[in-house]
Amino acid sequence: LPARHPYRRAPKIPYVSRRAGLTVRSSVDCLVAQIALDRGGLLLADDGDYVAIATVRPLQIVKTVTLEEDLDEA
Repeated sequence: LPARHPYRRAPKIPYVSRRAGLTVRSSVDCLVAQIALDRGGLLLADDGDYVAIATVRPLQIVKTVTLEEDLDEA
């Protein structure tokens, strides 16, 4: 399918994840991840669903850091 139809491929993500023993709870996260996969971009996120998706798909995640986390590491 062409990259202009990510909504057709996004529902396959929870199925593939479940087969790997992982749970993806948000269909919106699946759609956002599929768009990022189609476009070959990085996803800026700090969400467990994206970590699960990245385990079964080649999703590239850049973890966000809050100000409090940044100060704790200093």
